[in-house]
Amino acid sequence: MRVRKAVSLWINKQAAIDSVLGGFAWTSPSLGPYNPFKNKRFLNWPRFDRKPLAENRITAQHLMEQAGYAEGFPMGHLCRARLSAHCEFLKAELTGLNIDLRIQI
Repeated sequence: MRVRKAVSLWINKQAAIDSVLGGFAWTSPSLGPYNPFKNKRFLNWPRFDRKPLAENRITAQHLMEQAGYAEGFPMGHLCRARLSAHCEFLKAELTGLNIDLRIQI
């Protein structure tokens, strides 16, 4: 659980929008802000943490240490060929957490 949270906090989601998606996206829950079926407090969900990225990354590193993975680890990742740019971005991001993402297309 700590590793999953660390990964979530570490990834620069705004950079992903700009570099992988060509700027045609925004960070959002699966149910948009005007959907009547969504939880009214969706902006407080963990995916919407508004802390600065640098602060989140410090927390992410602490979580990796607590989980016993301060030195990182290798991890396989299945990737569709048409999404290879997304996977390459993820690989580059996780390098900072010492996670060696091994992409399998």
